[in-house]
Amino acid sequence: MEKLTKGLKAKNEIITRATEVFNQKGIHTTLNELAEELGQSISYITNHFRTKDYLFVAIAQRYEAQHKEINVRFNEEPGFNLNKVVRLFSAIMDNQYTYRCSIIAVFASSNSQKALFQQVNESFVNSRNNIRQFVEALVATGYLDPRALSPTAYEVLKFQFINLFMAWLVNLELFDYEMGYEAMKPIYLEGILNCLLPHMTPFGSEAYSKLNFTKLS
Repeated sequence: MEKLTKGLKAKNEIITRATEVFNQKGIHTTLNELAEELGQSISYITNHFRTKDYLFVAIAQRYEAQHKEINVRFNEEPGFNLNKVVRLFSAIMDNQYTYRCSIIAVFASSNSQKALFQQVNESFVNSRNNIRQFVEALVATGYLDPRALSPTAYEVLKFQFINLFMAWLVNLELFDYEMGYEAMKPIYLEGILNCLLPHMTPFGSEAYSKLNFTKLS
């Protein structure tokens, strides 16, 4: 039991430190370079993660676990309004930023990287289900026109959400790096929520016009 506990502790420590190193130095950092940053031998890492892809999968799984906790916490809150939606999206973005290296690694992966590709598919299923519930809630509370759930309209909306909710990290790394996350976050938040505008009811449009993305983020 003691050896198992030590092994799990080492594994968790590798995930934590690897997340920090990949975030700071980039996803192309090698396992040898990572081991040097950790002050350990390469075998210290490969005993737990035989390739870098498996390490990225572990980081992505930790991200997904945190993501689920965020959704559960917000679902337990009473009521539903656009302010709550923005706060939820803000918390999701903070989590994405914390584990940004895993998301960027997914963007850079191909279907030949089987471990990462499987993680991508699992994440997509979870995201797809969450988006559907989110749009249904907005329709039920009168913010969106029910036609937003028609097959074509919904597929377009889902595509926009999934891409914007992932691609903002790449945009930050490539184009807005000098501005920084905190400065760009309200702009990205508003850009994501703007997907809803074509589907909003008059009630929804009025509520949306009163949102302050800087304060809510």
